[in-house]
Amino acid sequence: MNFRPSKQSILAFSILSFVFILVVPYTFDAKLFLGGDNCNYYILADGLANGKGYVASNLPTPTAANHFPPGYPFLMSLLMRMGITSIFAFKVFNSLLLLISSFVFYRITRQLTKKQLLSIVLASLILVNAHLLEYASIMMSEIPFLLFQLLSVYFFIRWHEENYKTKSLFGAFFVLTLIALIYTRTMGITMLGASVLFILFSKKYLSGLLVLGITLLALAPWQMRSASLGGSSYVKSLFLVNPYDSQSGKMELTDWGNRAKINARRYLSKEIPSSIFPSLNVTYHDPKTRELTGASTKLWLIGISIVLLVFIGIISLKKYRWLFLFIFGGNLVIYLLWPDVWYGIRFILPMIPLILLYIVLGVLFILEKIFRKSEAIKRSPVVVILIAFLIFIPQVKGLSNRHEKAEAPHPRNWANYIKLAEWTESNLKDPVISTRKPAIFYVAGGNSTLSFKSTRDKEKFLGYYNDNGVTHVVVENLGYGQTFSYLYPMVQQDNQQFKLVKSFGVINRKDKDGKPLPSRTAVWLFEYNPEFGYRGSYKDGLRHGKGEYYFRDGRKQVGTWKNDTLHGPGVFHDFKEKTFTGNWVKGKKQGRFIIKQNDTLSLETYWNNDKVDKIGFILDKNGNRIQQINTH
Repeated sequence: MNFRPSKQSILAFSILSFVFILVVPYTFDAKLFLGGDNCNYYILADGLANGKGYVASNLPTPTAANHFPPGYPFLMSLLMRMGITSIFAFKVFNSLLLLISSFVFYRITRQLTKKQLLSIVLASLILVNAHLLEYASIMMSEIPFLLFQLLSVYFFIRWHEENYKTKSLFGAFFVLTLIALIYTRTMGITMLGASVLFILFSKKYLSGLLVLGITLLALAPWQMRSASLGGSSYVKSLFLVNPYDSQSGKMELTDWGNRAKINARRYLSKEIPSSIFPSLNVTYHDPKTRELTGASTKLWLIGISIVLLVFIGIISLKKYRWLFLFIFGGNLVIYLLWPDVWYGIRFILPMIPLILLYIVLGVLFILEKIFRKSEAIKRSPVVVILIAFLIFIPQVKGLSNRHEKAEAPHPRNWANYIKLAEWTESNLKDPVISTRKPAIFYVAGGNSTLSFKSTRDKEKFLGYYNDNGVTHVVVENLGYGQTFSYLYPMVQQDNQQFKLVKSFGVINRKDKDGKPLPSRTAVWLFEYNPEFGYRGSYKDGLRHGKGEYYFRDGRKQVGTWKNDTLHGPGVFHDFKEKTFTGNWVKGKKQGRFIIKQNDTLSLETYWNNDKVDKIGFILDKNGNRIQQINTH
């Protein structure tokens, strides 16, 4: 193996670096990405870097993580151990991985086609793809996965050319990158399946078994750990009709067919066209009704054309035809079986370079068939440049859109949310904060965070807070239904346990009728203190039976609750040792009440619907009336 780069490779890398320097600063988004997954990767890396292990280090008691494969967090943790911890630095790191990916893609294309100009042009095109550029400035695993996938393809091709020699360095590098690929994203198993099948088709059975055996052996520790923690949450989600709704039930045979049909239509008419032409207007939901929307005829035609060209392109390269049919086929199966509520470009993103390659090869194959007798046309670089130009022109709008998004500030509601997180870092000492987006709040503020129980059962909801030592909660306007379905009602119902501490974005204005205007971008921070509020028995998640209610100002209610309301005999302790002993009906004083203060004065009063009667009596120490008084 010769590691000395050729003049052609040096030229190619120089051109790609030039394109990178031109494009990436223009589209680079330095803002914190608002998808929760990127912050989860940061949290996992933080745990590894600080010696806590692969845990959710944002939690008050870090717990073992199992949702994401550890490949990308491990890479991030290496940088953290070198003192690189800023979000900006990790975005730059991912961008550099995209540059390296483009060069590896150049080497793959040149290895397959032996055409220098075509290889440079195609590699340059992935550096102007707005989707790839977007994910290059996000702390997520898509770009590292892209790199490992391209490296595994390249090393596999080189190993194949050596006839799968057992002691080949290319073979060793292929297996290593294949393992890294699967540890980065589980979807990497498609490359494992494709390569093993291709090796077996080549009748190199020992090599195929070695690849399969070594890879499975390397993956075994992670799988065993995952099983000990209850199994992969992704696999569990796969078998639910709707992973976002645990009540949706498990998949039945007919559900698989419906899911495959929905995914096939959507990928063909939306994700596939958009993957190559990011400027296309693709919408998934009606902005008003939130109903799924169809695709235009234009998108359908583009999607079908891309699939046909890719298929023709794969068929045109006889030597590796079956390898890439297996790779594309494996990915297609996963796309079809993936929960249809998981939509968007991110799943198909790592396939963009290979899709682009085979689109162009498909076009060239068709042109060769049409102009079979014209050697000048077949060999002319003008054809390659023209095809590249036709693909590049639509990218310009995509780059412009990406630049606008990168320059735009966060939406006001999110900006206030992040601002509050930063405020807590400077103004609270060791808080444990409950919020709908705990990962983002942790990365922005650095304090322990966790979510909340999606339940209206007060005992379970507050029990979860008490078990985890929650000190503060955040009510936000980020658009997630859980906050106002579960958290806000709890805060609203008990202003003793929850005390407003800080807010951003509140509108202190009223409409023409004098009603407060809604603060649609505001965020509120409440202190939570379980020492105040209700302590007692519950029934069906509601206060029911004997209990006590403590106020922040020192008052206390002892009594009986029914269906979350004070109902029955009880004692209310007011200021300065004053007590009200009597009976409550649906939260209101009803009937005879004895009011005592400092054991020196006793009053007998009568109440109706929480209003005291004007006639009352002073009692002696034995409870006898000694004087009638006017209570008003």
